[in-house]
Amino acid sequence: MVARVIHQDKGFQPLAGSDYRYWLEVTEADGSVSRFGQTEPVRIEPEVDTLTLSAPYPSPAQDTLTISFTLPVEGRVELAVFDISGRRVATLVNGDIIVGQHETVWDCTTVPSGGDLYRLETAEDNFIKRLVISR
Repeated sequence: MVARVIHQDKGFQPLAGSDYRYWLEVTEADGSVSRFGQTEPVRIEPEVDTLTLSAPYPSPAQDTLTISFTLPVEGRVELAVFDISGRRVATLVNGDIIVGQHETVWDCTTVPSGGDLYRLETAEDNFIKRLVISR
């Protein structure tokens, strides 16, 4: 029995964040061919090698605000929002998080309009960026 890849393109590079399905084609010793598949979708996840903190959206925010970040190593993470004087306004994430891309949505309706800061802190590094709330 010989199993082979039906589609093999030496220049093919899977696109991170995409789903792929596969088939298996088996050739028996007598020459008969059987095809098995299609597999369940297989997602090719992007490699995460650096800590990143994305700009919040929408910007400026009115009711809700989405903040994304990626973690290269599993560990304790705190994502918090502070007003311009340094007082904590909200804690969005506080705990152990797995490797990968993460997203949190914050209901900012109780926070007054203006400029605030948000901080992503891990054992290895931290980022502080600015966000704007406008009503």
